[in-house]
Amino acid sequence: MNNEPQGRLHELDSLRGLAAFSVVLHHFGLMWPAWQAHFGPWRLGRIEIAPFYPLYAGHEAVMLFFVLSGLVLSLPYLRGRGQPYPIYLARRVLRIYAPYLPALALSVCGAAIWHGSHGQGTFPVDFWSGPVNPRLVLQHIAFIGVYDAWQFNFVIWSLIYEMRISILFPVLTLLIFRIRPQLALLFAGSLSLLALVVSHHRPANGAVHNLMYTFHYMAFFIFGILLAMSLSTISTWYRSFSGLARTALFLGSCTFYYESSRIYDHFSGPSGLVVVEWGTAIGAVGFIIVAINSSRAKRLLHSHVPAFLGRISYSLYLIHAPLLLAITFGIHKRLSAWVQFPIYLAAVIGTAYVFCLCIEEPFTRMGQRLARETRRRAQAQVN
Repeated sequence: MNNEPQGRLHELDSLRGLAAFSVVLHHFGLMWPAWQAHFGPWRLGRIEIAPFYPLYAGHEAVMLFFVLSGLVLSLPYLRGRGQPYPIYLARRVLRIYAPYLPALALSVCGAAIWHGSHGQGTFPVDFWSGPVNPRLVLQHIAFIGVYDAWQFNFVIWSLIYEMRISILFPVLTLLIFRIRPQLALLFAGSLSLLALVVSHHRPANGAVHNLMYTFHYMAFFIFGILLAMSLSTISTWYRSFSGLARTALFLGSCTFYYESSRIYDHFSGPSGLVVVEWGTAIGAVGFIIVAINSSRAKRLLHSHVPAFLGRISYSLYLIHAPLLLAITFGIHKRLSAWVQFPIYLAAVIGTAYVFCLCIEEPFTRMGQRLARETRRRAQAQVN
């Protein structure tokens, strides 16, 4: 375990940033499907080609986030720098929940100003559909419960799962460290299978169904833990590959990540979703391996634009939904999607940058100071 990389893997920040940006584009496409249709699949005979799909693969990005979280959160334990549970949990709260609250306030304000039917898009539910419900606001503040998490800011469903799993993560990590990788993968599969079996007998919008999917998404955190445990081995393995084999790994990862969603056309419902998300997560693992080990990928991911998107990725994810809804309600159909798109993009990136500087990063630094102070006190007690 001492051979694991010791520095921050900045390429993973950039990978997260590019994924967050794809979510931003994905949701604009759902709101304005005619715009996305211009970038839809092309047909070459009987073969369907979707060259622009990587730009707006939004749901896939969430699976990548889960795998990345499992990897990044488990590295301190591998490096012998694991923190006491109260400190760990406080830092996760400061990292996820604290920035979420101002974003929630922004969303609630937007819903109070604009509510009703905007009559636009292909989303399965209607956001900001009615006057603000104080009880629902309190449920959003409580955060990790089961409620209509789509009404104010429709991206927070993944944050709820992220926070639930984060609470259990230290125990999960210690368990995975103590069993063989094959058994860990079997355990991950069992968690998804449990969610699948239970969801077949429960309402799709019920509390049990929602809670069971926490275990399903925990499987992808396990993927990340296993990646963290094997970084040195994977690097040695990757270096032994020929150029052709490395290209095949990248293309195979693209196939799993971008094409797994097609399975849902044949296996709808919970079973289809589980299969699709497992395929996507396998592709995400491949992308992470390439990002960490390929010199070309590192040069790309360390360049200015991906690095900037990586820095603001969480803020980008948090605030783009309320901005999209505000612009849609405010402008509605007075401007075409092609005119609204640059307005939306500029507003999202600019606001995310300010949000990152003024809210997200101060909370992150607060968590870092808390950890440093805890280590300092522990060292003082030893001395």
